[in-house]
Amino acid sequence: MHSIALVAAMAVAGCAIKPRMDIRELVAYPVDCANKYAHLRFLQSQLPSSNEQVIKGQFDRDYEAAVKTKIWDLQSQCEDIRR
Repeated sequence: MHSIALVAAMAVAGCAIKPRMDIRELVAYPVDCANKYAHLRFLQSQLPSSNEQVIKGQFDRDYEAAVKTKIWDLQSQCEDIRR
């Protein structure tokens, strides 16, 4: 019975996890100030939710650091314009 619950939880967890950009593509992701807010929304969607952290145990810290670095690059290099 316990193994059935584990398999069911894994199946649900697989559906709940969002697809991620490859880390090599993420590192090469351009700083595009003309589309700052669209890029920020996309990059923020790449960060793990608290549910994903619980489901997967530990999210890849290198990936999370790369996403946060790209967000910081956009915020620091691009002028803050009105949406």
